[in-house]
Amino acid sequence: KLNHLTLSPPTNLFLTQISCNSCCITWDSAIGSTCCMVEKALINHLDGDDNDNNNQQQQSSTNWNFVAKDITSNSHEIFGLIAGLSYKIRIRSGAFGIYEENGSEIDVTPLTTVSGLRVVEFNDSTAILEWNPVVEATEYKITAQSATAIANHNNNNNSGGEENKNKIK
Repeated sequence: KLNHLTLSPPTNLFLTQISCNSCCITWDSAIGSTCCMVEKALINHLDGDDNDNNNQQQQSSTNWNFVAKDITSNSHEIFGLIAGLSYKIRIRSGAFGIYEENGSEIDVTPLTTVSGLRVVEFNDSTAILEWNPVVEATEYKITAQSATAIANHNNNNNSGGEENKNKIK
């Protein structure tokens, strides 16, 4: 019976598609690994200076929650995060149903949602919008639906029809 397996943790953890409630994590698998396990933990925020003593307290209080196992790809989308809270994500290498203990970790703070959205200028072909910036956001995806598209959609008897969406110029 196989009860011990020596594997290295995955490397090069990278976060993409960070939103207000999810993120996608990618990694490079360790040699000999046939699958991975994903876990997440809410990082406990401690009062006081950010010194080594606080970091040791924070690490010792990490409570890992299972997200998924037996992942054979090198990426996984993680849902159920709460905007503004900080999390640790851990990926552990595995093979034959056994996973190495330490894994590799990366921190993520889901983005808060846009606030203060307002139309500054509007005409037949253009709308200029302003909003309060989101800390850590590097880009914004803006889509809009015109009043004409809404009227056409509401009058469409085919309930399986696609909604018409127009990007703001």
